[in-house]
Amino acid sequence: MLDLLRGSARVPVSPLRKLREASGLSQGECAKIAGISPSRLSLAEHGFVNLTARQETAVRSHIIKVSKERFGQVLTEADPAFEKAVELIGRNPRTQQLYETLQKQGCTPF
Repeated sequence: MLDLLRGSARVPVSPLRKLREASGLSQGECAKIAGISPSRLSLAEHGFVNLTARQETAVRSHIIKVSKERFGQVLTEADPAFEKAVELIGRNPRTQQLYETLQKQGCTPF
């Protein structure tokens, strides 16, 4: 039906949709976090409506957060040495404090 409304030309995929799909998240998950309906997110991804700056920022922030969490999980599962390093960091309070400081400064991947 939407193709009939827009004619025969294919609608380009929006950057937001590409980002969401690459992260493996559904429209429902992203919409819930942003506080909008999945229908509104779908319409925005297809160029029929514009999200507010706050809504788009909320969706993008959630996608980035989930992607970082998944990246961290993949690292720990794929590399036993990395998993051991994380375990050692957690044992020493001073090392843990240093790691948390680096995290706050954005120097760690997760």
